[in-house]
Amino acid sequence: MSERIAVYELVNQDSFWVGFFRGMKPYALSLSIFMCVLEVVLGFALLIGWQSKWTSYLLLAVIVFFTFLTWYSAYYNKVTDCGCFGDFIKLKPWHSFYKDIILLFFILIIVFKHKQIVPLFSPLFSINAMIVATLASLIFTLYCN
Repeated sequence: MSERIAVYELVNQDSFWVGFFRGMKPYALSLSIFMCVLEVVLGFALLIGWQSKWTSYLLLAVIVFFTFLTWYSAYYNKVTDCGCFGDFIKLKPWHSFYKDIILLFFILIIVFKHKQIVPLFSPLFSINAMIVATLASLIFTLYCN
């Protein structure tokens, strides 16, 4: 406990970042819902081959963000269970970080080979499928919240 107090005292409570993250607190649920839906929709887009260039770059951005987040969490012992798979699989922070490193490796392959991804459906059907997938994911996420 004394370590937490010591670290807390080292943080400048008037700093920009402290104020920024305190200001973001009311939006935490909305941002988490957005990230969940984004992950599912990007995965679906990758599966059907929709907009492979943008999908692969967005996947890369998401995995880089999560890799940093899981490293920070593991290194500073901020979160003891990532919650990635709910109660089904409990991952320790370092295991979650290693999982993200492996995913980063495979997503880099997808980024470099995105031109070889062939769309499964016509553009019109793909857009409609993406709309349905987005709405279904959003409704499911809101229902389970």
